Amino acid sequence: MNSASRQTVYSAHERVKLADIESGVAFNVFSKLPNGVIPIALAVIILTPFDSATSDLLDIGTAADPDAYKADVNVAAAAGTKVDATTLPGLINEASGGLQLQATWTGTGTAPTEGEFLIVGQFIEDSREHFTQG
Repeated sequence: MNSASRQTVYSAHERVKLADIESGVAFNVFSKLPNGVIPIALAVIILTPFDSATSDLLDIGTAADPDAYKADVNVAAAAGTKVDATTLPGLINEASGGLQLQATWTGTGTAPTEGEFLIVGQFIEDSREHFTQG
């Protein structure tokens, strides 16, 4: 049994601009995360609201489960809005080749002319103990 009572939290962020994505098409978020990673927090921070005529929603998940981590984040919310994506499955990723998070933005109505958000994630690695010398 491994004793990992103190662990370092790793973080990653991905800045996403309207020009880089297409409505209804999944895109990769972060680099592929290593085996044994446990997602402990995700958030979406609106930098520039999307401005479709009807709605702009973002799902975060995996290829197998597109909204496993968060469904229907409103990326048309006011700039500075932070949406905690706390619907985390709580599972240790043991998939061969690591964990690849994906997101899908869906805009309805008139196509937006602007929009930008930041996806921020925090992770720990199962049984990886943090240590210091001294």
